[in-house]
Amino acid sequence: MNKITAAGYDPLIKREGNVFNKYGVPLVDSREMAELLSVDHSRLVEDIYNLNVSDDIYFANFTLDYVHEGRKFIWIFYMTDDGFFLLFERYKWAAKSAMALERLKSGQATINELRKEFGLKELDDEGANVILTIKGN
Repeated sequence: MNKITAAGYDPLIKREGNVFNKYGVPLVDSREMAELLSVDHSRLVEDIYNLNVSDDIYFANFTLDYVHEGRKFIWIFYMTDDGFFLLFERYKWAAKSAMALERLKSGQATINELRKEFGLKELDDEGANVILTIKGN
């Protein structure tokens, strides 16, 4: 984890179990996001910390905080809706790619069927054969 945190963040507003930024926009808790995506929270925190986006986007959409859980403090991120969807799309794309590779290896789909599902240009027969050789099928 090598991303720095913003030095001058405005304080979070915590009210009735909800968290808001200074503009009154409700923020999503990374623990809720991890539960939604069925991933380990510590992995999600690390993925947020290492997002490959500009600092402007990162700091506008993610705020690091610590919470007391049991006898220890844990890192959590609060995120805007844009931050939520940025992460959601990243995880959705990874899951979709893994399922597509399994379908390709098991013969349930051709490379061109998968490329069409992903909105990519279809390959000619020679290009499709090169991809199949690379993927080990």
